[in-house]
Amino acid sequence: MTFGQVPVRIEDLVERLVKQLQARTGLPADCVFETLADDQDHCEFPAADRFVTVTPQRFQRVPGLWDGAGRCLEGWDGTFRVACLSRFASDQQLRSTRELRDKTRSALALVLKVVDGLDGYKMPSATEPTKSLLREPVKGLDIDVRPKRLKVGPWSVIGSAWSVKFILAVPGGTADP
Repeated sequence: MTFGQVPVRIEDLVERLVKQLQARTGLPADCVFETLADDQDHCEFPAADRFVTVTPQRFQRVPGLWDGAGRCLEGWDGTFRVACLSRFASDQQLRSTRELRDKTRSALALVLKVVDGLDGYKMPSATEPTKSLLREPVKGLDIDVRPKRLKVGPWSVIGSAWSVKFILAVPGGTADP
């Protein structure tokens, strides 16, 4: 697979990340979605007992990327946040060991499915499957493993950050140097 040759729009990147996670987490399609809202906003009317959100976080321009024809490309390094939200279940002693130990339903199990689905994802182009929409495969940056309880209801969230490097689709496909 060749990288860095197909310009892409940010909304297309988000859509492809969501589709990849829908396919790999085993959750229904309406339980993995893109958002710009805060985690707590989704817990008042949740999609299900467990769901995943994908949020664009930050994009930094990479100056000095040139193609073989001497044109300057719009290279960008982006960060996406993937949050795994689950209804917080605790026993009578208020311990949350199931959040970490349950191999199938825990918040940590959901995070591991996210890692399996995204780490090294090459994001092939729909029109040219031998070319990637990225300059390099998706890389995990960090995972905040300790579940954070939200103020709204019995919810916990485990967030992770992912690096996505791409060529931004702009009119003409290039930018002035």
